[in-house]
Amino acid sequence: MTLCYNRKVTYLILVCIFCIMPAIAIEPVTTTALIGGLFASGALVGYKYVWCQFSECCDSPWIRPNISAMNRKLFDKVYGQHLVLDTAVRAIKGHVVNKEPSKALVLSFHGWTGSGKNFVSSIIAEDLFKMGMKSKYVHLFIAELHFPHLERVETYKSQLRRWITGNVTECPHNLFIFDEVDKMHPGIIDAVKPFLGSYGEIDGVNYRKSIFLFLSNTAGTDIAYKALQYWDEGKKREDISRKEMEEVIRQSAYNEEGNTECF
Repeated sequence: MTLCYNRKVTYLILVCIFCIMPAIAIEPVTTTALIGGLFASGALVGYKYVWCQFSECCDSPWIRPNISAMNRKLFDKVYGQHLVLDTAVRAIKGHVVNKEPSKALVLSFHGWTGSGKNFVSSIIAEDLFKMGMKSKYVHLFIAELHFPHLERVETYKSQLRRWITGNVTECPHNLFIFDEVDKMHPGIIDAVKPFLGSYGEIDGVNYRKSIFLFLSNTAGTDIAYKALQYWDEGKKREDISRKEMEEVIRQSAYNEEGNTECF
């Protein structure tokens, strides 16, 4: 559709130029340059269109949020995680349908290893990007793999800021996943925080359309204890509210030495 539209525009412009030539003298060099520029512009649009049919680009069909599919997959494949369905899907939907979100979307998933944090993250990636976790717009950072040496924290911070800035400059729709946040040096999270605020732009780059997921084992024991408490009292697990669980995580985070998760 875009390619055809641009061809029509180019054609109409050329027709108008030749229509007025008998009445207005146009220098040959100027005319040649103008027509050459129009053809070059059309060729560029055509090249991009063809290129994006075979190579991932920052546009449809490579970026195609499918919230209905996301909700269905989470409902069918994730068990005992009602807060994910109630909160995460609604938040993602509100973010992606908003053409001008006020800030980047930040979601923090907590729980023991094996509770489904990475699985949920992969479903989110699959239903936001055609290539899923393999998309060049999906970035996974693992604490002990990407930031293993404490003495290199300043280097990691600089590299991480450049990586985020470079990728968002190329495409505003990015998904950044930080795994094992509880094992990260506090400075790593500090490097990310400026991109999460309600800023229009930072040095000409708009980060508000990106999504940041933070996965952590913090409060895993306390979360399990809260669920057990509800079971002992004869209450349904699904009755646990987000507010209750946020308080559990907040208290646990403050009680853990070296906590980094105060976004």
